[in-house]
Amino acid sequence: MASKTSESGHELVEVSRPELERLERHFTPWANGLLRLRPGGWLFPGAFTETADKIYNFGWKEDDVLVTGFLKTGTTWLQEILWTMRNHSNLDHPLANTPILDRVPIIDTDMFINPKGFRSVTPSHPLKPMLDDFKKKCPDGDATQGIYIQMAGVLPEPRTLKTHYPFSVLHPDLLEHTKCVYVARNPRDVVVSLHHMCRLFEYNNYSGTLEQFVDYFVNGDVIQGPYWLHVKEAWEKRNHPNLHFIFYEDLKSDTMKELRRLNDFLGTNLTAEQLDNVKCYTSFGEMQSRNNFTNTKRPDNPGVKKEIEKSDGGFFRKGVTGSWSNTLTPSMVEKIDEWTRKYLSEIPFRYK
Repeated sequence: MASKTSESGHELVEVSRPELERLERHFTPWANGLLRLRPGGWLFPGAFTETADKIYNFGWKEDDVLVTGFLKTGTTWLQEILWTMRNHSNLDHPLANTPILDRVPIIDTDMFINPKGFRSVTPSHPLKPMLDDFKKKCPDGDATQGIYIQMAGVLPEPRTLKTHYPFSVLHPDLLEHTKCVYVARNPRDVVVSLHHMCRLFEYNNYSGTLEQFVDYFVNGDVIQGPYWLHVKEAWEKRNHPNLHFIFYEDLKSDTMKELRRLNDFLGTNLTAEQLDNVKCYTSFGEMQSRNNFTNTKRPDNPGVKKEIEKSDGGFFRKGVTGSWSNTLTPSMVEKIDEWTRKYLSEIPFRYK
């Protein structure tokens, strides 16, 4: 198996053909294959090889705020909350109703797209709108060097950015000068929400059962897994003055309390009225009605499986805690709980 070492110190090992065939049994094959990072066992798309060092050396600034957490733990809600607190607390920002990802880009998106593929984009190619947007924002940029990380670099300050990367692949000095807000969610609900996302989006196109998906999850065989290590790395840094660790369930059960804590952490000095504006504007119902996660929410969006969206909901689906109780079987719950006790016994997860 071919491998290289990134500046973060990880060995990027190409997944062997037998393991790749096993992983592609229920997921769409990745055009660039898959990688296992050592140490950690992280599972990333092959294009991460092209972006690993760019991510590691990204130019973080002191007034940046980074939203981070694993997939489907509430990071989209949190990124809208933080951007609104920093820019739109008076509900008067001209960009408020533009796509969230234009305002708060996800810097790891480039690893899901082979950057070299932009050399052959035609007018009818699905990536053409993305490339046009990049050229508009970065007229002197080179699309083959990763477009999202370059667009993040030219975002007007103060920047609110987002990543699903674990701390171990980011620069170790990140927290010395940049504030980060990490959100964690109980593993049972993460499994349910992630399963829906993997069925909804074509780039995953998950076709197996929920029971099989639970196995993929606990075995660290979902993209950007394993979840336990992702949370553990953040939990170990929770007392750093520039890290605010938050649980999704707390944000749901007492939103105003958590907004006040964020207000203190960020130093945004918002009034009670402004915090109430933030709470209302970023409520699940409001975000669902805007449905502005991306700039490709057109009815014929090729990235979304319409039959799944119609039957089970889209990206903004339920926004609740405890949905696992109506979805997972007792044996699935026990498997997830056994895994949680083994790896995350010190994390005080809440399940309601």
